[in-house]
Amino acid sequence: LVAETNAIASSLYRSLHPSRTPPGLPISTPSTSRRVGIPEADTPPRNMPLLATPRPGCEVGENFAAAVRRQGPAMAHGVDCSYVETRLRMMAALELANRRKDRAAVRAEIDVLRNKRLAYEQEGIRTREAL
Repeated sequence: LVAETNAIASSLYRSLHPSRTPPGLPISTPSTSRRVGIPEADTPPRNMPLLATPRPGCEVGENFAAAVRRQGPAMAHGVDCSYVETRLRMMAALELANRRKDRAAVRAEIDVLRNKRLAYEQEGIRTREAL
């Protein structure tokens, strides 16, 4: 999953970045949180994440906050594919498989006990006949 995500991110970066060269290492600047006299406009611009900016020529229909406020789970072809729903479905499937295994184990134990009971009954019959 990590390799797939990295591959998608790198291909997306290559398609969005005009020079197709990786960005340089970020230069650490001193923290301005303690400097009260510097207005925010004078601070150097930070490198914005490339994925947060739309590609030139793309029209953005709604912002992220509006998409988050929108009700309902993420749907793909009418199937809920959110992480929580996927995890719940997976846990339900595992629980069902465990129940099937448990039922098989209980049936096997019942068969063993039934066979033991029959053996004890036959032993009791032989013991009574011997008396």
